[in-house]
Parts: sequence; C-alpha cells; structure tokens
Amino acid sequence: MKRTKLVSSPDDWYPSIEGKYVEVTIHKDAKASLRVTVFGADDFGLELSDLTLTEALLTFRKIKDGITQTYLKSLGFTQF
Repeated sequence: MKRTKLVSSPDDWYPSIEGKYVEVTIHKDAKASLRVTVFGADDFGLELSDLTLTEALLTFRKIKDGITQTYLKSLGFTQF
C-alpha cells in the first residue's frame, strides 16, 4: 500500500517543492509496519512510524494544506 499527496506548507522544507508544497506518503517499512512521511524537495523530512493501517490512514487525512512542522511534531513526527 502506498498513498501520496501534495499539500501546501508555509515552512521552508530545505527547499519546498515548487516553493510551497510538501509530499505526504504512507508506505510500508522494512518491518512491514506503516509509516507516514512528509518531505520537501530534498532530503529533509519528518516521519511517524510503526503505525497500524488505521493509524496511518487517520494521520494521512489530518495532513492538509497549510501544514507546519510544529503541528507535525505535536503529532509525534520526528526528523527522518
């Protein structure tokens, strides 16, 4: 399972995609658990890992236009 979407962010993601977007993705890790990652156009990103399918989908849905790094960190995301 893999889902991806682009959402806008006012933060600098070193750099952002096309100046204001980040890519949000759900995917399986090596242990077959799910994680949600948020990345800009380079190698800086935040992740929330070891999720169940329900947790991953709920987290993915929470991430909408205007997302900030501070909000993601309040959800438990850590730097990748």
